Amino acid sequence: MGEEVYTRTQIEKITELERAILGGILLDSSVLPQVIGQIDPEDFYFPKEQRIYRAILEAHGEGIAVDFISVYDRLHDLEFSEFAKLYDYALPASASYLARQLKEYSRRRRAQGAMMSSIESLSTPGADLSAQFEYLSEDFIRLMRQDEGTTTLVNQQIASMKRIERQSESDLIKTGLRPLDLMLGGMQRGELWVIAGRPSMGKSALAANCALGIAGLGNFVLYVSVEGTNHSLMCRLWSIKSGIALSKIRTGNLNLMERTNLIASAEKFSGLDTLCLSDTESRWDKIKANIQLLKLKEPRLSVVFIDYIGLISGNNASDRRQELEYMSADAKRLAASLKIVMVLLIQLNRQPELRTDHRPKLSDLRESGAFEQDADVVLMLYRPGYYKQDGTDNAAELAVSKNRDGPTGVMELGFVPECVLFTEIQDV
Repeated sequence: MGEEVYTRTQIEKITELERAILGGILLDSSVLPQVIGQIDPEDFYFPKEQRIYRAILEAHGEGIAVDFISVYDRLHDLEFSEFAKLYDYALPASASYLARQLKEYSRRRRAQGAMMSSIESLSTPGADLSAQFEYLSEDFIRLMRQDEGTTTLVNQQIASMKRIERQSESDLIKTGLRPLDLMLGGMQRGELWVIAGRPSMGKSALAANCALGIAGLGNFVLYVSVEGTNHSLMCRLWSIKSGIALSKIRTGNLNLMERTNLIASAEKFSGLDTLCLSDTESRWDKIKANIQLLKLKEPRLSVVFIDYIGLISGNNASDRRQELEYMSADAKRLAASLKIVMVLLIQLNRQPELRTDHRPKLSDLRESGAFEQDADVVLMLYRPGYYKQDGTDNAAELAVSKNRDGPTGVMELGFVPECVLFTEIQDV
């Protein structure tokens, strides 16, 4: 529970607060989304309540109905009579308000811990006073002002200058696709990216290439495949890595050399523990919960690909436009709150097919809700050979049609359709 000291009255207040939140969720799980967005397990002061909240998040992430029985099944070492007392504290109607109160206690507790840690380190002979001041002025003040969203220009200028001085190339997440990394520098945590194109342009192939490149550089990646299965994605990744035609891998029609090559590629993947695949959900709330749960279990999570958003159902089946707008804004919020990059694959409307020049435009996104507005980066994929049908299908254009904080432009890529591989143009 930490070394901080609470008065008896404060302990009683926190006890009631935590139990009222947990009891409210168990009594009415519909309040859970309001709570998840505000508090984490570490915000609970008591270890037992932390465990119960983790069990709630695990059940929710697995798509299991959250109630007293389903959660208790994960906590067999607790006395059920004691666990059931949460019912007496339940205040589901006030869950969101109570979660904000609990977050405030947690923020102050962590700020106190940061301050005490700094004070203790000052007693160490030779302690750098300027370094300690920076620690207090940055970490302590940041904790106290967390989520307030308001700061003075002077304070923000100091914080931004420190961030710029500390920032380096290593802070950017490289995609492994060199032309894209050269143009944009890489991905930044908190960003929402969109990869858009007409059917069969290679959106999934491009995303798989990037996911593999990002994971290969040590960043933890989740690839959510709504359109296909984990098996089909695995075949695609093998094809990219081995250079064997995807059709041959899928059918198993491999000669001895190809089979040996495939096994060698699989052995290389056996050491890659930074890429997770998911094909189990097509509802936005469950996908979001799974992402949140994975971030709890694996703090290294850096980038999430969702392939593709058009097949995901949202919160309002009667109005698809509102669903898409909600998912767009929620994906942006999720990226910011978890400090990850969200990459959404989107199928464009039919407008490119009606133009003589079939190249996609940013306006082709507008029927997909608010993605054009919410995205930090929009990539448009176009393969001329798809329309020419002349056998020259080894070239692609990737347009950075929107970049909130940097340049836009078009880069040429090589494309090997047989093994769904995107490369620098000179490599093809």
